[in-house]
Amino acid sequence: MTLVTLPLVIAVFLFHNKIMSLFGEEFTAAGIVLVILVFGQFIRSINASSGFIAMSCGKHKQMTLNLIITFIIHLTLMFIVIPFYGIIGAAVVRAISMSFQDLFSTFLSKKVLGIIPIYGLSKIKISDEN
Repeated sequence: MTLVTLPLVIAVFLFHNKIMSLFGEEFTAAGIVLVILVFGQFIRSINASSGFIAMSCGKHKQMTLNLIITFIIHLTLMFIVIPFYGIIGAAVVRAISMSFQDLFSTFLSKKVLGIIPIYGLSKIKISDEN
């Protein structure tokens, strides 16, 4: 998935103002917000399967706890950051909370299955038999 998203991320980084101007010139100021959110989504795409792996292994309670903790972190940071940094702060907090959620899911997958479901870092051995 990362190989597919990387060119799109680079395009958004390079042409974020042009992309936002499609919605009107007044939206070009929010180009940096688009870049921050796309970066957060790119980090999420690197280890997108980790949450699914944990859920398929029956770790529903841990994943629910992950979502609750992520929500609390997200909400707390929003109340702290938005008054000072506005929409850019909101975008940064969203990117951080997405990354935290995926980092926890990756940790859980490593703990349960012994694999790191991040593109390029995991070699899954199916069987020892020949």
